[in-house]
Amino acid sequence: MSSSNFFSRDKLSRENLKTFIEGLRLGDNESRSDFIDENKSFILKVVSNALKRSTIPQNSKEFEIGLSSFNYAIDTYDLESNDDFLTYAEKVIKNSIYDFIKFESSNSTTYNAQIESEYLYRDYENKDEISRFKLKLWELGITLDSLVKVTPVDKESINTSLSIVRKFLSNHEVFQKITSKSGIPYDMLDKDTKNNKKFIEKHKDYIIALALILNSNLGIFKSYLKNTESGNRPSDNVGIILELFKDKALFFTLEGKFTINNIKSNPTLYIGKQMLINSDYIKRPSNITKYSVFAASFFIITLTLLVGFTYLLRDDSTTVYSPKDPDGKNVAVSDGSMDKNPTVPVVTATASALLSPTPKVSTQSPSFVPAVPTSEPLYTSTPIKPTDTKKPKATKKVPEPTPPTDKAVGPPDTPVISCDIESVNVGDSYNISMNMAGGNNGTVIVLYENDKIVLYKRHKDNSPNQQTESMSFKAKSKGTFKYRYKLLNAKGSASSETIAIAVN
Repeated sequence: MSSSNFFSRDKLSRENLKTFIEGLRLGDNESRSDFIDENKSFILKVVSNALKRSTIPQNSKEFEIGLSSFNYAIDTYDLESNDDFLTYAEKVIKNSIYDFIKFESSNSTTYNAQIESEYLYRDYENKDEISRFKLKLWELGITLDSLVKVTPVDKESINTSLSIVRKFLSNHEVFQKITSKSGIPYDMLDKDTKNNKKFIEKHKDYIIALALILNSNLGIFKSYLKNTESGNRPSDNVGIILELFKDKALFFTLEGKFTINNIKSNPTLYIGKQMLINSDYIKRPSNITKYSVFAASFFIITLTLLVGFTYLLRDDSTTVYSPKDPDGKNVAVSDGSMDKNPTVPVVTATASALLSPTPKVSTQSPSFVPAVPTSEPLYTSTPIKPTDTKKPKATKKVPEPTPPTDKAVGPPDTPVISCDIESVNVGDSYNISMNMAGGNNGTVIVLYENDKIVLYKRHKDNSPNQQTESMSFKAKSKGTFKYRYKLLNAKGSASSETIAIAVN
């Protein structure tokens, strides 16, 4: 997506984003207005994507909401976050647009069509609604774990459950009995529903949970079920977190299922968050784990075959021959005992030796060194003199930079702008400088080129001393370029005159 001139400079963005946003919050309304104007094309694109329209008129309510949401994003963006500002602003704008649609069209067919894909517009479900949903389940004796066990596996069974729930909701009295401890009043149901009694009893808790969802304000949950009913096949496995454990999370998914998945612990996860269940948050067995399981299985199978082969060799019915008796005759021995020196060696499997774990050695301590015993002391022909150890030279402490101080007693004094050369041709380099001879300093210096911000820099307040700044430019094309400097501090701002540089 397109961005402002400020964000088109990657280096400037990374170094000065925090200072830039801080300056806008400080009260630089002119820069804020310029920044919003520069990003109007970005805002239009986000609004049109949210509304699924190719074009949006700039005088529409939706576009005004987009502008207001972008302005709100400036004030609420987390300056310590590593997330991109425009990505955050896009989420704020989409959520505001969708809230507007929901408010304006709550009773229209447009809203009914929109709710089917609400999950595309939101990143989270209402936490209060989730709490009420879980509380109602608890009052009916239903736990989330039990829902996982009774959730149908196939899509057809889920659709059958939804069809039954729709019939329950069409009769207020039936719904009241179901959502109380009275149970399901089969005598009040139609013939087709009664014929599904066995199915209903098997998935009873799941069916009651769906009834509670469709009768609640859980917008994303409802959109999941509407997508399931419409026959849409999701390309991604999306879900809402209902419970978080140490390394597991319980989800309600886009397929209308309650599932438990292993996850990686992450501080950004929370109850109500919508996420891809097959994303990086989900814990999967590593290749090492897979290979370890394979190696262990191979070892067990090999050991079993070895032991079995050994016992086959040790068959008690085997006949062996003893040395000659005093009469000089060979005597066959078959009493089950083995000769002390058999002609066929006996193979025995020592499984205990193979399976015994090696003792663990703690290597956490850096001072651990295995000791090697010697039978006698070792001597050298010449004594070894201890080497002199030189003490490391003390390093000079570098003083930490002091933060800007607010020494100014009023708004910054007026800066004077100048250019170092009079005539500029294409390919020439020139410097646009600012000089404030003395007085109240600005803690932020801004330079505009044709009313676009090209420099936004924090300065130390050395009031009432002189303050200067300069920026180099290279003329790339013919034209007239206008420049002006602006100083800001906590007490106000001051702008220089505007100078025009004609590039020949």
